[in-house]
Amino acid sequence: METIKKGLSALALSSVAHAATMFKTSFIWGSYASFFSLSHCMNPVIGKRGGGSLGLIYYSLRTLIVFITKGAWSLYSFTHHFSTLFGVLYASAIYDTSPSSQAILKRYALAASCLGCMLLFTIHPIGLQAWPYACLWILPLANALIVHNNMFINALASTFAAHAIGSVLWLYTLNSLTPAMWISLIPIACLERMVFATGACILDRLYTYSLYKWNTLAVPKHGNVQS
Repeated sequence: METIKKGLSALALSSVAHAATMFKTSFIWGSYASFFSLSHCMNPVIGKRGGGSLGLIYYSLRTLIVFITKGAWSLYSFTHHFSTLFGVLYASAIYDTSPSSQAILKRYALAASCLGCMLLFTIHPIGLQAWPYACLWILPLANALIVHNNMFINALASTFAAHAIGSVLWLYTLNSLTPAMWISLIPIACLERMVFATGACILDRLYTYSLYKWNTLAVPKHGNVQS
């Protein structure tokens, strides 16, 4: 029953996320025809509320929807959607504040992944000339090692974690940006990630309110019984 519930939730979230792609936020430099959209605001919420398993189902459904609607799969699509998956998995692990060894290991793995992205970016010939760009990922690295419940900081770190994976994959596969372009994207990346994190906080509040209203309506109301 729980699996069916998660599957239906993932299907609903995938549909909403696909609809949210119509609302563009910023142009993806080097893609020539693609944009970031408000669907990126959903990734931290899905990770927080659904965990890693829901994130995998959500990612699979998003991938299927893109393939069906566009009829093709490209290297850019892989880069874009794989980074989305990592952002969801980052959020699912970071919101686990339990002191268990498994939760701690997940946090160390996240920090290592972000550090790995920084190293991979800076050892690339182009990335080496744009090394300040990799400093954007200090936040998700540090956030993975600090346990707290601040929704905005966690959401912001989650979006930057996805940004780290996507940037490194882009650098090593598509490689369509010059060092100067990477440097010029630093303030743009900061702004768009703050927009995504703010949107995630709003969506999380809406989710909490909707869940409260649903539970209120689901509880049967008993009137006074007269003898």
